Amino acid sequence: DIDNVITRAISSNVHGAIVLTENRNDFSKIFELKKRYPDWINICLGIHPVQDLKHIRDIILQHKYEIVGIGEIGLDFTPTICSTSELQDLQKSIFTIQIQLAKQLNLPVFYPSSFLVVVVAVVVVVAVVVVVTAVVVVVGGGGDGEID
Repeated sequence: DIDNVITRAISSNVHGAIVLTENRNDFSKIFELKKRYPDWINICLGIHPVQDLKHIRDIILQHKYEIVGIGEIGLDFTPTICSTSELQDLQKSIFTIQIQLAKQLNLPVFYPSSFLVVVVAVVVVVAVVVVVTAVVVVVGGGGDGEID
């Protein structure tokens, strides 16, 4: 379980962790984890581009002093997920809003490593409008995307 993992990490001199989410359903779980390990857990908030953007701006602004970054964010143009140009435009809008929030709050942006190739192209386009504070590539994963 997560508490055993954190306990082992602390005993191995790991000084902290950044917990990322791309799913609004996990927000309450990571804030609960932060309550249990306030000096060890650092939080990033973001949503997967196929999720509803409604409320994400308000949630991030509400927790702006509790988070260390925006993420995990990106674009997912997999044909089974994003089959139309309208869906791609919606994803780009969600992505851009999260980048703008990061800039507004002076927070880094976290991307999955599989997104790196797309990020380079998008950041070049977005950089004309928004200067990104930092880009951090997240390596790993492989789970179901949910926090247990």
